[in-house]
Amino acid sequence: MGQSNIWYADSDWAREVLLPTVEKYLSSLNGQYPIKYLKAEDLYKKISPTRYSDKDLFDKACDIFDVGHYLRALKVFNHLIYRAETPYKVCLAKYFKGLTLEKLLLYDEALNSYKQALFEFNRLDEDEKFTSLNLGCYWQIGKINTVLGKNSIAYAIWEKLFNEELDLKLKCDALIRMMWVCQDEENWDKLRELLHVYDELDTDEFKDAVRELRKALRKRRS
Repeated sequence: MGQSNIWYADSDWAREVLLPTVEKYLSSLNGQYPIKYLKAEDLYKKISPTRYSDKDLFDKACDIFDVGHYLRALKVFNHLIYRAETPYKVCLAKYFKGLTLEKLLLYDEALNSYKQALFEFNRLDEDEKFTSLNLGCYWQIGKINTVLGKNSIAYAIWEKLFNEELDLKLKCDALIRMMWVCQDEENWDKLRELLHVYDELDTDEFKDAVRELRKALRKRRS
């Protein structure tokens, strides 16, 4: 099932944010539930055949996902992928399968599912590309690569999203993430360029984050 998830915890973010959260959650269980270990085949299990429509099943899977029953939701999404009749339905189900795998911290598998969803999206006719599923996949791929410390890949994705997103807040979100990569890599010249790009947008979106980035840049100069 890919590289061990323990490897993903080897970062400042994981040690300071992720692991304390997981520890708090496990402590809250107080031994109520046995710990079950996933096998590779568990990621491809499907629900039994049903007469429910795809829409009803999809809505049910989303409800299950929202309350945190990710393995149950995964079985429904796998079923929807198996019986999908159009590339769009396959694309949608694989995107949500990626979200579910990501919640299970199975990042390699989630990345693969998002890439498969992008493949299906690119097969759609132009008049079928009425959703932003492709951009949604790129957002999740960027976030995973950030968690994994793959800054160059993440930066390229944030740059793509900055150029393609039409919503100002989303553009600024991508731009801020590019700046954070520059700060992490100590690429101060590029950070200065991106702050100038932000200023040209004439917005106060993410102004607190921008203020902190300006402070970091000034501190570097002093």
